[in-house]
Amino acid sequence: MGGSLNIGKLAGIKVYVHWTFLILIAYIVFSGFSSGQQTIGIVYNILLVLSVFACVVLHELGHALAARRYGIGTRDITLLPIGGVASLENIPENPKQELVVAIAGPLVNVAIAAVLFGVITLFFDIALFAPENIEETLAHLNLHTFVTNLLMVNVMLVAFNAIPAFPMDGGRVLRALLALSMDRTKATRIAASIGQFIAILFVFAGLFYVKNPFLIFIGVFVYLGAMAEANAVATGAVLSGFTVRDALRTRYTLLDATNTLKEAVSELIAGADQDFIVTENGSIAGVLRRKELIKALAEHGQHAETTLIAPFIERNLPYLQPDDDIKEVYPMMQQNGFTLLPVLDQDGKLAGVLDLENLTEFVMIRSAIIENK
Repeated sequence: MGGSLNIGKLAGIKVYVHWTFLILIAYIVFSGFSSGQQTIGIVYNILLVLSVFACVVLHELGHALAARRYGIGTRDITLLPIGGVASLENIPENPKQELVVAIAGPLVNVAIAAVLFGVITLFFDIALFAPENIEETLAHLNLHTFVTNLLMVNVMLVAFNAIPAFPMDGGRVLRALLALSMDRTKATRIAASIGQFIAILFVFAGLFYVKNPFLIFIGVFVYLGAMAEANAVATGAVLSGFTVRDALRTRYTLLDATNTLKEAVSELIAGADQDFIVTENGSIAGVLRRKELIKALAEHGQHAETTLIAPFIERNLPYLQPDDDIKEVYPMMQQNGFTLLPVLDQDGKLAGVLDLENLTEFVMIRSAIIENK
């Protein structure tokens, strides 16, 4: 993920911290000093936040290891101020497998909570954690309160993820259970509708009852997440059974790395292509995107007749095959920001290009055909 720092690996999976996570730490420090909190209290809060996010990483690792059991890899785990994201290569379509992967994360938090409760029972005065004493216990900064807070956070993580709404684990559990008795697309549509209804309740409660902006934010987050999941699965269903060959564009403009900016601009204006496949020494070098061409023109416009396009080419792009599953290629292009990719035949020759805009039109056309059946 862009703007993320690699902090290591867990079980062979890269773990990243997004730069915005530093804003959270800075906020804790700033709010602590602003309120006159002692340094020890600020350090305590930072350590607690770091411990909470360690639990979040383990939660995501639970998903990743469960997915690995079914041959599904995980690209990375990224920590954000609002939680963690395990970037699975794909979501299992088998409902039983999805159920296992979905519950694996919360089960990790259940295990952590059980261990912490055991620590409290064995090493601390359990009476301190009785309902009538818990407020006083939490008012002190010590190991007792640290363990108690961490226990409560893990319980809340389990409860939050149990909400039957995408993108929480509960939404995937609900879909998996529904998919045991119906097709996955319909199960997703029902689960997404339930999730959106819950999201509306959150927003309504946040506005008119508890008047909590965070609850409103959660409601919007859940609503958009449910909508995105429904759209993604619907698109996958539309593309099922099709290959790159079905959306291949065979009419395209080739540029060479020795072409100048002026020549590239002329092709941009004269034709319908927005991005161009570029060759170099007879081989495919990469893609020249329109936005990079315009940017280069803004910087080198006075020398457009002599400035070559070679430095502005996006290189090291993946090559597609005509028989590649378009259902897998489409989200890959979206996630990586690829607008144009070369398609090579069995002999390694350029058979055509796959254009993200054309591919989106292909999805729209297929959706319209299905709706009219």
